[in-house]
Amino acid sequence: MTLLEKFTDPELLQQLPWAEKALAVLPIIIIGMVLTFVILAIVWFFVALLSRLFGSPRNKEKVMTPTPQHPSSLRSTLEEGGELVAVLTAALAMSLQIAPDTIRVKNIVRMADPTPSWGKMGRIEQFNQRI
Repeated sequence: MTLLEKFTDPELLQQLPWAEKALAVLPIIIIGMVLTFVILAIVWFFVALLSRLFGSPRNKEKVMTPTPQHPSSLRSTLEEGGELVAVLTAALAMSLQIAPDTIRVKNIVRMADPTPSWGKMGRIEQFNQRI
């Protein structure tokens, strides 16, 4: 009796010991895993090829970091026309869902940003890549 006849006959398959059943399944498992990795490698290759062909060109220009504003420049902005006050009042009124007439801005204090410089640069790079 050949090996193929052993595994195609349901009655004989029931009588086989556990070790022989495991050995019969092992080549199928290995072939399936190898086939899966080969197909994944092919898909990876085509994705890399398409991203090189149709991907967005990378900007090699140096990204300019924004300079922090000093409180004196904020005061001069307030004194020049109140545009900053109007923007802050409108944003606050919109977020609180109240009328802008009820909000009175007395003082604007710039808070220190706790984000590290590498985090700021990452955000700037992501923003520049989208533009």
